[in-house]
Amino acid sequence: MGFPFETADGNGASALVGQHGPWQRLVAAVCEEPAALTGAALADRINSNPSTNHFAATVHRTLRELLGSEAEAGEAAMNGQHASQLVVRLRPEILVSVMQAEPDIRRRRELVESAIRRLSIPAAVRLTSAVAAAFERSLSPAMRTMVRKLARAAARPEPEPSAYADARLRELMRAVTAEWLQPRTSSKAGFEPATHRPQNRSAGRTTPEAERVVQVALECDAMGDAVTAAVHELTQGGETRLVIDMVGQVPETNQAGAAIVRQIATADGLATALRQDPPDTAAADVLLRGLGLTAAKVMLEMMVESRSRTTRCYLLGRLAAFGPEIRPLAEGRLRDSRWFVLRNIIALFRASGSPADPATADRLLTHPEARVRREALLWGLESPAVRERAMSEAIANGDPTMLRPALQAARTELPSSVVPVLARRLLQPDFPPEFRLPAIQLLGRSGSLIAVEALLHFVQNGTNLLGRPRLAHRTPEMLAALRALARGWPQERRVQPLVEAARASQDSHLTAAVASARAGGDE
Repeated sequence: MGFPFETADGNGASALVGQHGPWQRLVAAVCEEPAALTGAALADRINSNPSTNHFAATVHRTLRELLGSEAEAGEAAMNGQHASQLVVRLRPEILVSVMQAEPDIRRRRELVESAIRRLSIPAAVRLTSAVAAAFERSLSPAMRTMVRKLARAAARPEPEPSAYADARLRELMRAVTAEWLQPRTSSKAGFEPATHRPQNRSAGRTTPEAERVVQVALECDAMGDAVTAAVHELTQGGETRLVIDMVGQVPETNQAGAAIVRQIATADGLATALRQDPPDTAAADVLLRGLGLTAAKVMLEMMVESRSRTTRCYLLGRLAAFGPEIRPLAEGRLRDSRWFVLRNIIALFRASGSPADPATADRLLTHPEARVRREALLWGLESPAVRERAMSEAIANGDPTMLRPALQAARTELPSSVVPVLARRLLQPDFPPEFRLPAIQLLGRSGSLIAVEALLHFVQNGTNLLGRPRLAHRTPEMLAALRALARGWPQERRVQPLVEAARASQDSHLTAAVASARAGGDE
């Protein structure tokens, strides 16, 4: 069976190798009288000779000597040129006889390897075709198509030859012929030739050339029916993970890789990869390229039900990458009665940039489970429509884990509606002591008169006998409140006497607090 790409060189070469070299010996054996012949001309003589098989061994030996010799660069190039012309021009059945003429497997392999390396692309393909016919081997349809494409690209005329296709094609032919020229091994020993005909294969087995077709397609970023068939052969033979590994080695911009992933990616395959312990995230990442948002349902189900923290974190990150588009698919999960489901879905909405709506926030901010409330708070603080509501709820709540993020968010902006909530909460006995200073500082920067009453609570300690306000015992909270009052409301009737008393005090801490407030220093 011929190779899928065949052409013929012209007779343009006129220079000849030395008169006493292997080429001239071959010419002398073929011609009755000495002659100076190019490879094409000598091939015509051999083709027209009725005793063609008589020259098979001589041609084999001459080719091996020409292509395997360590000649000077110019002579080596001429050897390759004449040998290429000869191989291209010889009739196919003669080339088959040439390959069968040498009984020594080692010498046969030496010739083929040298020919693939040094002959022109058309000649190398032609010789490889002869090897296939001589030893009853064949390529699968997928491999034949791939070879045809590479050969055409490699034989592209100057000035734009494809050096990459040339190298890949030669590598492919070397690998294939190396297997063809292996000694035959009994099938009972478990050996199966890489290039045997598909109809002779056992069910479920794959041929190595299918793997090579996919590999070459990815490296060349070329897709076609041959590659699709090779991928199908591999997946049907249980080699899906092999295809995934190959695709994982190329960037996502590789068009062949994208097409292959779309062919092999299934929701069941993704679920299988994620159910492993540990999850096969490398395979899952590749499959997700082909599934996209269609995999969201499977991923959501697994994120909800998985007991593996690693799997949940992985799925959360991949689902969040879909952005707000994931919201409609996961919205129904917010009605789930299980607290951990709610927490995970809220975390997903936060990570995906899906803002909270007031109705959902109201329900979740008052949920019985503290972990749900905290996640809902973080979500609400990031959503403009419910930020004030979330902040007020967190400050009014007695849970320190909710108060901390609320106060941190208030440092950026403390809404006026939250000021009375914070002022009232600050004066309650169960307000966590570690949050008093931050709360006082926030109220001091609010500019609201509502904050004055709460701040005075820390600065004033009743009145003296003359009815003048008396400063409270000095504490960090007292100094922070004094500084805040002196900066924000120095002329307020209840604040002014306290500021003057602090300025006249012998306590350097009090005078420094008032002075820094007047200078506008940092708290």
